[in-house]
Amino acid sequence: MSFHRVRVRTLPEIKSKRMRLVVCAICITHVVVVAGVSATKTPNIDEVAHLTSRLLIWEQGRYDSYMVNPPLPPLLASAPISFFDYNSDWEFHRTQAWGIGARPEWTVAEEFVRLNAEDVRLMFTIARWACIPFSVCGAIGCWCWSREILDERAATVAVSLWCTSPNVCAWASTLCPDVPEAALGVWA
Repeated sequence: MSFHRVRVRTLPEIKSKRMRLVVCAICITHVVVVAGVSATKTPNIDEVAHLTSRLLIWEQGRYDSYMVNPPLPPLLASAPISFFDYNSDWEFHRTQAWGIGARPEWTVAEEFVRLNAEDVRLMFTIARWACIPFSVCGAIGCWCWSREILDERAATVAVSLWCTSPNVCAWASTLCPDVPEAALGVWA
């Protein structure tokens, strides 16, 4: 005769699953809000320069445009755009004699928007959506860190604070490196 072990669920385990569902719901709501803002708002001036300077990296391997910010988040955001059939005038960038401290990304960005006026809104929406996973990684980092230090209730509060922070929501809806840097900072 064999006896089977019956697993009895305890109250903390049920609560833990409930907390995880709450955290998932908070993160999904955050993604929906950020994706909606990304699709409806006009790009800020930094985003235009970020996108064009990172497309220049994909096409020509040149890192001499917009060297004041880390290139990784906008580079990942511009990856899907590199598959678009867009117009670019990189010769303009190459032929200019930029002096020390010159900032060519603004002129190149203006020319890029002018050449792609019909599709530029879609390009920015897709590039922005490529950055949303950074914000979710920040929320998960807050969850793990708070859960390790305190408990799951504190972790849920931490995720709620991250996902409802106006600064996080605003910058997560752009392709600027602010939220990716903050998210990676939480993990570091």
